[in-house]
Amino acid sequence: MSKFNKEQKIEIYRKWKDEKISISQLSKAYKMNLANLDYMLRLIDMHGTNILNTRKQVYSKKFKEQTIEHTSRIKASQ
Repeated sequence: MSKFNKEQKIEIYRKWKDEKISISQLSKAYKMNLANLDYMLRLIDMHGTNILNTRKQVYSKKFKEQTIEHTSRIKASQ
């Protein structure tokens, strides 16, 4: 599946919601995995298009190491 920008995702959502084009038809037209498309459309439907503004969280190496260390300490104390 290729990546789609916010505007393209909104266009796909509008075709599904307003034009009543089926998810399977959109999946074929945009060459998207059916399950991924279904998930995206339902996510937008539930949370609105603002959900498309959120980015993936990026964590520093130090934060990851601290988290692993903390988790290891908790497991060791059990």
